[in-house]
Order: sequence, then C-alpha cells, then structure tokens
Amino acid sequence: MHKATYPEIKDYVIQKYVVQASNLNIAQAKAKVGISEKESYNWGAGRHKQTGLTKEKAGYIEDAFLNFGMLKVR
Repeated sequence: MHKATYPEIKDYVIQKYVVQASNLNIAQAKAKVGISEKESYNWGAGRHKQTGLTKEKAGYIEDAFLNFGMLKVR
C-alpha cells in the first residue's frame, strides 16, 4: 500500500477530472471513508468556516485513494 501524499492526490484529481481538491477536501474524504489522520495540533479558536465536501468531489478523491491503494475496492 502506498500512502499517497496530499500533493499526489491533488495532482491525480486535477489531471483526471480537471477539478481542484483542497487539503480540507482530502481530509474530509479521508474521514468519510475511515482513513486515519495524524492528530492536528493547529486547532484555531473554532471560528473557522469549513466548506462542505460535495458528493462529486468526494468521489474524485476516493478514486484517487483507490488508485494509490489506500482504499480497497468495494
């Protein structure tokens, strides 16, 4: 299993789907499918607005996870 970096996932998504994936989008997709993240110590005051992850973009990012072997085929 190759645990792809965020830049690798971003490159895959933009090359295949011509859509930008942000770090937040990737983190949200990881949480959605149960891929563990390291703990973040950079929590702000809790006032940061987080955008929702669209089903379409989540699918693109999940495809990248499959491509890099981070997810098993369902």
